[in-house]
Amino acid sequence: MSPAQAATQGIDLQERAMLVQLKLSQWSGRFKDQGVSNEVIQAKHADGDSGSWWTYMIPKKELQPVNAAYWKCRGTHNAMTLPWNNDGSRILPAKMFMDYSAKMRGLIDDYNEAVDEFVERYPDIIENSKKRLGGLMNGNKFPAPHEIKHKFGCAIQILPLPAANDFRVNIGADEVNRIQDQISKSIDDMVGDAMNNIWEQLSELVGKVADTLGQPDKTFRDTLIGNLKKFCDIIPKMNITDDPKLDSMRADVVNKLASLDPADLRPDKKTKKVSPKRSKAAKDAKALMEKMKEYQKS
Repeated sequence: MSPAQAATQGIDLQERAMLVQLKLSQWSGRFKDQGVSNEVIQAKHADGDSGSWWTYMIPKKELQPVNAAYWKCRGTHNAMTLPWNNDGSRILPAKMFMDYSAKMRGLIDDYNEAVDEFVERYPDIIENSKKRLGGLMNGNKFPAPHEIKHKFGCAIQILPLPAANDFRVNIGADEVNRIQDQISKSIDDMVGDAMNNIWEQLSELVGKVADTLGQPDKTFRDTLIGNLKKFCDIIPKMNITDDPKLDSMRADVVNKLASLDPADLRPDKKTKKVSPKRSKAAKDAKALMEKMKEYQKS
């Protein structure tokens, strides 16, 4: 059992977290054209599995606002939740619920607005595609104007975090206990993996600081420190097992790295000399990386 998994023992996780699913769907605006694929393969005297042709029914720029809103929803959802399993569910800490709900409501509104604008332009897009596609035009592949909006969707579903003692079935008591133990272990494993994910993200961000600042001539953006600060800000809400080592590490990272001003880490504009604060921050970041490794071993 890993330290993160051991931390789940004796904790009522159902009161600390829930599961959330982000249901996102959209129309790609493209299709695999087997007819054209066959023409190219025959013309090039190639084998049948040599390649495929994808027809982009509309210019990519037409769907760009929708795609941007889509990935913004997806990225924010992933950033504010923790991994659970492969069915699309993720852990939403109870302390994060209000922040998550407010943020995602705004992003879903943005997504729906982008979809509405695309749907309004859609009839003209189809008409323009006739000339653009030429012989590639296949009207049967275009959804009808009254159908296109149903190709897009964005919704959130909240579910309770399962508990092993919720298992009910008419079998012998010994078998029920065995299955409940298996369920309990699976839940502990997944929560443990979720907590390890926090450590991995923190380690990656600190590692970037160590690598970047350890190269005196390497330029960097303010986001090098800004992204680390943002992540440190949400760790208390994501720490659903109240892992004291994670709290301690976060405090060290904030004190030694995340509170720094990026401007103080850049070379002096006149002398071009490396900032002493940069050298110290690089050493601190490396030391924190080593400390994290020891924490996760213990």
